[in-house]
Amino acid sequence: MAYTPLMACDANLARSTTPATFVKQSSTAPAKMTTMQVEGTSQPVPLSSVQTGDLSTYFPTDRFTLEQDKNSPNAPPTLYWKKPDGTLDRNTFIGFLFYGKVNYRDAKEFVYAHVQLGDYKGVRTITQSPVIDDAKRAYSSWLRDVIQVEGKSNGTVTTAYIGEVNGEVFVVLSSYHPPQYEDEFTAREAVVLRNLKIAKTNGTL
Repeated sequence: MAYTPLMACDANLARSTTPATFVKQSSTAPAKMTTMQVEGTSQPVPLSSVQTGDLSTYFPTDRFTLEQDKNSPNAPPTLYWKKPDGTLDRNTFIGFLFYGKVNYRDAKEFVYAHVQLGDYKGVRTITQSPVIDDAKRAYSSWLRDVIQVEGKSNGTVTTAYIGEVNGEVFVVLSSYHPPQYEDEFTAREAVVLRNLKIAKTNGTL
């Protein structure tokens, strides 16, 4: 079965696609604020919104920068991690893949095979973690399964949240490295997932 994601959402996939012109998030004021718990401390965090024909959500602008193909405004966005000095870490990201009306089992096998390629020494599959447990409770309206792996050589943690809405299969793919990012990254990832809305039909959210 052939899979045609609308846009690659990690560095390896991006290198295999036709080069695109990307636009970063605007400098306009964030749409709203939220409070997050990071390492037991409450932090106020500014949020901006993103909306395409397939999805809408909010993301924390203190640590994420939005990039999107400006020639395809409905292409799924990618959120790249900002280091404290403001530079982007393109190995730490949240991206979105849309597969359309495909067989769910085939899509899951494809995603699982993809995340296995993240480390030349192979990966360790994580079957239980706070992220997996929280996801299954919080996103049950659309979540079908969670695949999480850790690279054996570099410790990169990659998580694929496989969802389905009205027979349309999609994946939220996230990855972070080094492991020290975990608390900051997963707290902000939860904001993106908690606010995620997927188009049900014809781009209607």
